[in-house]
Amino acid sequence: MRKTVLVILMAVFILAGCAKEVSKKEIGRRTVPAHTETYYTTHFITSGGVLIPLMTPHIRFIQEHEEILYEITYDSGKKQQRWEVQDADK
Repeated sequence: MRKTVLVILMAVFILAGCAKEVSKKEIGRRTVPAHTETYYTTHFITSGGVLIPLMTPHIRFIQEHEEILYEITYDSGKKQQRWEVQDADK
């Protein structure tokens, strides 16, 4: 019985938190130039009982792209701004 009530309560909280978009209005644009990004992955090895981190750099090339700033209104009345990358074919 307790598990059933718990599952029902969890379902209610999950569904209550799922707001739907009511409107999505474009409020800005920007062009991001081509650039490179460097990120690192860390691997750990042991030597004589000592943990040694090894950082490996990776370089990624990012093409020039356009981003659009949207103001999104949800059915709960909440407003949020979000940058989205525009598709290359649009």
